Amino acid sequence: MGNNDEHRQKLINIYNLLDDAFLIIDSDIINKLEIFSKKHNLEKEFLEIKDKTIDIRDIDFITLENGTIVNSKENDLAVIQFSSGSTGEPKGVTLTHKNIIENCNGVLETAKIKKDDSYLSWIPLTHDMGLMGWHITPLIFGVNQVIIERNAFIRRPLLWFDVATKYKSTLLCSPNFGYRYLLKFLKKTPKWNLENIRLIFNGAEPISSSLCEEFLKTLSPYGLKDNSMYPVYGLAEATLGVTVPKAYENLKTYNLDINSLNIGEKIKELKTDIGSVSYVCVGSPLVNMQIRTTYNDIILEDDFIGHVEIKSVSVTSGYYNNSKATSKILKKDGWIDTGDLGFIRDGKLIITGRAKDIIIKNGINYYPHDIEDICLEIEGCELNKVVAVGSRDKNQEDEDLIIFVLFKKELNDFLEIEKNIKKLILQKIGLDVLPRSSVKPLALAMGI
Repeated sequence: MGNNDEHRQKLINIYNLLDDAFLIIDSDIINKLEIFSKKHNLEKEFLEIKDKTIDIRDIDFITLENGTIVNSKENDLAVIQFSSGSTGEPKGVTLTHKNIIENCNGVLETAKIKKDDSYLSWIPLTHDMGLMGWHITPLIFGVNQVIIERNAFIRRPLLWFDVATKYKSTLLCSPNFGYRYLLKFLKKTPKWNLENIRLIFNGAEPISSSLCEEFLKTLSPYGLKDNSMYPVYGLAEATLGVTVPKAYENLKTYNLDINSLNIGEKIKELKTDIGSVSYVCVGSPLVNMQIRTTYNDIILEDDFIGHVEIKSVSVTSGYYNNSKATSKILKKDGWIDTGDLGFIRDGKLIITGRAKDIIIKNGINYYPHDIEDICLEIEGCELNKVVAVGSRDKNQEDEDLIIFVLFKKELNDFLEIEKNIKKLILQKIGLDVLPRSSVKPLALAMGI
């Protein structure tokens, strides 16, 4: 698990949710969990967990051949996949053997994966993209896979393509973070040959079209094809994959009028970047997946923004021990509300944002990641170090826009960045950022 208190709290919350759970873990981690528990008056919970903990180094794998193979049925529970949501109420997505097999088959068939492909990933197996997409899927199909340890990638991001060159990898994956992180450290000219790479799956975060284009352009001298970027969409509730493009399609983006992004409203395309935001097409549904968009339970036509819903043999039947959360996403006819917003054009899906994250200003919907992307054009603003939020007082109709920037240098050095952010956001989408003097001191004191 992650090495911070938020993840330790999540582990305790998940343990309490499960029935008769045992924990197989490294003793170093359990020691840190004990320190955390004493600090937060969770000693009773910790002692219960410790009593049912097995140190992985104490397991004698040689004797495991004496175990009994369980004769599982296709609709038996195989995995409880906890999504990366809030620590307060972790939700366990229940997946059967059939869910997993069908999702793997859907990805393999729709993305035209071949026996002579070779998978490469640095995403940890604690992430559904790493586990389902880049471990179990190639395992089922019998395709070679290479996994880089996550911390090795963090220490040496160029190792990613060192390994791709060495093993002639054809299928890679990463969220935005990985692309930006590698570009940040690409100071010299490595001896890479990336001609074997067919597809680089891009998902798990809102996809930045400008970052995709920069990445492809920068790495083209090493043989990376300009049609290798493969934007996809998925979620834990679907096992993993929902939509993928046709192989070797060029990146398709839409510049949309930011004033026409309300739910139930028809999108309006613009030819300029002033007053517009860019979205990436994430392809068509898997062969065994259905998608639709709705507003007030009415199915919408093409080009209308609505709630993205999915239905498939690979979709979960609900959350483990959480009927309340299950009832919120599961409809009577088997459709699942993903919590995402988007529109469909010619059977292809374009995701615009999360329903719960919308910032409403002057009756218009704004998505935080669009505003954050604009900020990244400013020197001094870095990926995953800018957060846009809306704030509303009790009697206030509209939300104020607040932008937090992680900046560790002198405050005076930040003034130019602050001025440029306000100027660019006003110029591009016509919004005023709340003055720094209006933000509560706690946020400023935290340095964000």
